[in-house]
Amino acid sequence: RNNAFNPAQLNVAPGTTVTFVNNDNVPHTVTADNGLFDSGELAPGESFPVVLDGAGTVTYHCELHPEMQGSIVVGEPGQAGPGITTTPPNQAVSVYP
Repeated sequence: RNNAFNPAQLNVAPGTTVTFVNNDNVPHTVTADNGLFDSGELAPGESFPVVLDGAGTVTYHCELHPEMQGSIVVGEPGQAGPGITTTPPNQAVSVYP
């Protein structure tokens, strides 16, 4: 929404499905900087699910609006440090551009 990912950073457990939903009134993409995923163009109201396994940080952006950037920190289950919120594996989490 408003040409920004909300939240801009998300912390999840390995195996979590993150669903990106376009709640804006213009098309957007969700494109991982490392090539891990690419939604293609998402029209308003469309969504794109991604399952994140392993551990590390995935940064992403919108190809149509490069100033739109975000990141997902994938941590070990039960190993979250201070300030890191994890979601149980296989739980859906939504990110809204």
